Amino acid sequence: MEKEEQEKMWRFFTKIWKNRRHSDGNHYSEISGERLEGEINSCMFDHALEKSKWPQFKYEEKNIILCKPEEHIKKTMGFPMKKHMELIEKIKEELL
Repeated sequence: MEKEEQEKMWRFFTKIWKNRRHSDGNHYSEISGERLEGEINSCMFDHALEKSKWPQFKYEEKNIILCKPEEHIKKTMGFPMKKHMELIEKIKEELL
């Protein structure tokens, strides 16, 4: 990914981070409900509809699932959690 594209994606993630803050000031995984700890990083943002298959939804906020890095990795490795799959199916119904 080019630097300009990386910066655009980071701005997109930052906007989502700001918009999805809970009333208690924290952020939570939409999969497990666990609090997202530490500094914001790209592994906390999962494209439900993969960028490679559906590039038209790359910058669609509805296509992003906030999650713990390990939840994102499980999906990437082909072993998504049940709740993760349910969220992906819901997003597919909405966007496709």
